[in-house]
Amino acid sequence: MTLIAIHLIKSVQIYEKGVVEGLNFYSYEELKGYKTSTWENPKENIFLYRGREKMNDNVNLLIRQEDMNELESILQRYIPKLMMK
Repeated sequence: MTLIAIHLIKSVQIYEKGVVEGLNFYSYEELKGYKTSTWENPKENIFLYRGREKMNDNVNLLIRQEDMNELESILQRYIPKLMMK
């Protein structure tokens, strides 16, 4: 199992289909094969890399509409609706 955390100051939530960090959604499928590395500042930034060829590249994945739809469907299953209008 691969764990990820992007910036420890920001809130990171782990869901069934992926990880939400700030405004970014990272699906597990997109992150498959990435490892975590802390380098010099372990308490500030954790970078993702996929082997030596991408060792120094920061990964920047933007929210896709299909990711948000998938996340919303997961949240609807697990979080009961408190207010119905």
